[in-house]
Amino acid sequence: MQFYEFGKNNTKTVMFLHGNLMTWRQFSDIYPLLDNEYHVIIVGLDGFDENENTTYPGFEEEANRLSTYIKEHLNGHLDILFGESLGGGPSVYLLKDDRVRIGHMVLSGPEYMNYGIFNKPLIKIMPKRCVKIINSIKGENPKLPLYLKKLLARKDNNIETMLKKVSLCATEASIKATWEWGLKMYPILKNWPPQTKASVSVWYGEKEYNMKKALKELHRLYPNMQENCFAGLGHGEIIDNPHRLVDELKKLTVK
Repeated sequence: MQFYEFGKNNTKTVMFLHGNLMTWRQFSDIYPLLDNEYHVIIVGLDGFDENENTTYPGFEEEANRLSTYIKEHLNGHLDILFGESLGGGPSVYLLKDDRVRIGHMVLSGPEYMNYGIFNKPLIKIMPKRCVKIINSIKGENPKLPLYLKKLLARKDNNIETMLKKVSLCATEASIKATWEWGLKMYPILKNWPPQTKASVSVWYGEKEYNMKKALKELHRLYPNMQENCFAGLGHGEIIDNPHRLVDELKKLTVK
């Protein structure tokens, strides 16, 4: 796990956790708009950071490592935690960690992933397919399979931008761990009691899949949760609108 810091002299803090198959560079157009006002920490998650050789361990262990960092480097307090897609997994564990205080958590694109009897086949098939996609990106003409384009529901030019920020070091083992944890995340959350004091926002694109079930469970878990639906956008596409993302981020009420 790596931490990329910008605007370290600022007192307000915001931490970004990237999505699946991505690197910290997913937020490379975001931090220049924030580092004059915020201490920005972008995390390179285990298994996906190209500056180290690690394997993704799972949501809970990543959250433990983030907690240690926040205690040791940020006096145990973080103003805003932004978890994009996969990054939302460690985020929900970190939010309920009594060792640290999170002022406000944003879950961006936390799609519902639990397909019942299809979960096991997906865990077997998808990591191999994702490795093939990464290998194709290393070539001259990177392309996404049509089914993934449909699931992402992003504009073609934004898909091209996204492909440039994909981790080229991710292994099948790391990707398998993300699928295992992603598929069991919502069943785990169903057993958690409501967090009535948590300050949480859920951001999602209008075109995203499987958000209805996700929102229902997240509203149960976070009774005071706010929703922010972005018209015409697909999964994670708000990141490709950096000025709008930053404007929305600055509107948040931080405890």
